[in-house]
Amino acid sequence: MEPLPPNAWVDGQFSDVERIGEAIRELKRHCGCRSNRAALALTGPSAVIKTLAVDAALADADLAATIEVEAERHLPGPLDEVAYDFEVQGLSPRDPQQAEVVLAACPKTQLAQGAAVLRAAGLRPTIVEVRELALARALAEARAALARDDAGLTALFDVGPGAAKLRVFERGFCIHQATEALDRSVDLPVAADGEVVGAGIDPGALARAAAQALERFAASAAPARVGVALFAGDVAATALLDAVSERLSVRVAVANPFGGMSLAPPIDRQALYRDAPGLLAACGLALRRGL
Repeated sequence: MEPLPPNAWVDGQFSDVERIGEAIRELKRHCGCRSNRAALALTGPSAVIKTLAVDAALADADLAATIEVEAERHLPGPLDEVAYDFEVQGLSPRDPQQAEVVLAACPKTQLAQGAAVLRAAGLRPTIVEVRELALARALAEARAALARDDAGLTALFDVGPGAAKLRVFERGFCIHQATEALDRSVDLPVAADGEVVGAGIDPGALARAAAQALERFAASAAPARVGVALFAGDVAATALLDAVSERLSVRVAVANPFGGMSLAPPIDRQALYRDAPGLLAACGLALRRGL
C-alpha cells in the first residue's frame, strides 16, 4: 500500500495524475513487480453497471444494435461521450426467453484519466472495469472461504469514519446500494495488547446502522434474503463485529478473500488478513480473466 497526496483522488476523479503516478511507481518498486501490465477499477457516480434483459433469440449483430439503443437510456451522458462495453451472461433465471446482459460504462474523460495515471506510473493499461465487478469477484472468494454453505444474498458493508455503505450482491452483481450515517466517532478502543481495535467507530452505532440498512432492503420487496454480511473498511476488529453480530440475524464476518488461498512464502499471513478488508477491489482485479 502507498499513501496518496491529499486531494489527489476526489469522488472517483483523478485530480493529480502525475502525483498519483509517482505513488504507483513507488508501490511497484516496493513490491518488486516486473510486469508492466495493469488493471484498473473505476468508481464514482459516473461509473455504472446495469443488467439488461434482451430477446435471447437475437443474432450477434442485432444484439449489438439493441444494446446500443438500450445504452442511450442508461449511460451517464451522450453516447459519443461515454465508453461502454457489455457481456451476455446467459439466459435469465426469471424468463428463459430473455438473456441477461451486463452493461458497464463511464465517461470517456474518466477512462482517459485512469489510463493516464497508469502511463504516468510506467504501466500499460490492460483491463479497466467498474469497481463493483471487482468487488463481486473478490466477495465470491471471501464467502467461499467461510467454509459454510450459507444460503441467501451477500451484503457488503464498506465502513468509513462517518458512514457505512451497503451493497447487496446476487449472482455476482450489485442489486442494491444504500448509505447509512454513523454516529460521531468515539475514542479509539484499545485491546489488551495495546493495539487499536477500530478506527474510532462506535460498535453500537455500526450495529444499529447495519441493522437499519438490512431492514430497509428487506422491506423493498427483494425476492431473496441476505444470508451473509461481510464487513470491509475500518471494521476489521473483533470488538466491532461482536457488537454487530448480536444485532443482526445473519452471519457476520470480516471480508477476507484470501482465506481459502495458498500464500507464497514471503507473504505475512497475519498482515495480509489484517489488510484484507481494504484489498477487495485489488484482489478482484487480480482474479479477472485476461490479466
